[in-house]
Amino acid sequence: MNTAAINIRELNGLGRLFHSPQHVIFLSDATLHSTGSCVWNGGMAPVNGWLNLKVSGATHIPDSPASTLQDYARAQGITQPLAGMMTAASMDSLRVTERGDGDCRLACLVTAGIQNARRAGDPADEQPVAGTINIALVCNQVFTPAAAIEALLVATEAKTAACHDLAVVSPVSGKLATGTGTDSVCLLSAMEG
Repeated sequence: MNTAAINIRELNGLGRLFHSPQHVIFLSDATLHSTGSCVWNGGMAPVNGWLNLKVSGATHIPDSPASTLQDYARAQGITQPLAGMMTAASMDSLRVTERGDGDCRLACLVTAGIQNARRAGDPADEQPVAGTINIALVCNQVFTPAAAIEALLVATEAKTAACHDLAVVSPVSGKLATGTGTDSVCLLSAMEG
């Protein structure tokens, strides 16, 4: 990967985080199990990390989002599969929290834009508006399917609580927002082995 103008950070026992104005990339030396709503390798898939790509809210993406993300990763020299998301939010919004307890290591990576604030139940936009809250959880432990879903639920509840704490209002319903209309969340956990 071309690391010019990229901030590189080690995540305690999990892998490396590469942060630039165009992307946030997390790479692990191990294959991870991804569970989530990513547009590239969404659902459940084996991956080697996470890509959060900045796109312009006004730019038409000529290929599918998955192809665009895969092509971008290849251009960075990454050939392994990643869990991939897109956002028009600034990569400067990246926040990283790490926790550890015994052998367990967890990191939460978030980029956030709220121009697209919505409340669950608001009518969907025909053309999505720029602004997304993207969350990636990375953990070095194996999760059962039920535990993985629970982790995604807790992350979603935390996002909603943050929106409420900040009094973010949906311009559609005029009520407190629960996120945006284009949010994505994923869990990258250890593979059984």
